[in-house]
Amino acid sequence: QIPLASGFFYGVENDKDHPGMGRFLYFNMKMNRGTLYNPPYGIEKLTIKNDSSGNVSFSSLPEKGISVSHSFSGKVESDGISGTFEETIAGTKKSYTITFKPFFGKSIPTIPALGEGAIFSNIQYNEEGGDLLGDELLLFSSSKGLKALLTTAEGDAYGPDEGINIKHKGDTIYFSVPRIPGDSLCRVIVTSHGATFQRFLSDSFGDASLLKRIGTIPNSFEAATK
Repeated sequence: QIPLASGFFYGVENDKDHPGMGRFLYFNMKMNRGTLYNPPYGIEKLTIKNDSSGNVSFSSLPEKGISVSHSFSGKVESDGISGTFEETIAGTKKSYTITFKPFFGKSIPTIPALGEGAIFSNIQYNEEGGDLLGDELLLFSSSKGLKALLTTAEGDAYGPDEGINIKHKGDTIYFSVPRIPGDSLCRVIVTSHGATFQRFLSDSFGDASLLKRIGTIPNSFEAATK
C-alpha cells in the first residue's frame, strides 16, 4: 500500500460526459485538512477522515455564496487512493470512480524564475456571452523534473490536464496536452511576474497570451488548509 501522507495527488475521472478530466488535491494529514484545486474558482478547502484500515473520505467545507461542493469515499490501494468522487452543482449531483496517485516527490527549483512552482492564469468571465475564456497553468519543479497542469476555458473550463513530454531550455518550457485536439503542443516562457503562453497551430506557434502569476506552490495550497 502507498503511505497516506501529506502532499499532492492527481487523478483522472472515469466520466463518460467529460472523459479524462483531472482532479488535483493537496493533503495535510497532520491537520486532517486538504484542498481541491477547482479552476477557475480557486482552491477549495476539504476536511479529511482516514483510519487504520485504509479507508479515506473527504468533503469540501461550505463557503458562503458557493453552489459547488465535492466529496470522496474510498480506500488506499496498491496504485493509489481509489473510490467514488461526487460533485454537486446547484443541487445536481454526479458521481464517478477515480484513483488519486501521488503527484511527485520532493521539490527542487529547476527554473530560477519558477522556484518550486507557481499558478499562472488569464481566465476571465465574459459577461456578454456568459462564458469563461482563457487558460490557467500550474507549473512545478520536482525531483523528477518539471510537471504541468493546464486548464482551458472555452465556454466551460476543462481540466486540469497533466502535460506530457515536458522539455525546457532556460526559462522556456514545452509540453503537450493530447486531450485537446489541435492544441496539443504548448510553449511557456516563465518570468518573475508571469508567463507567456502559446499553442502550436498548423505550422507555427500562435499569438502569445500573458498569464499572470496568481500564487506560488505549495504555499497557496498549504495556506488554504488553515
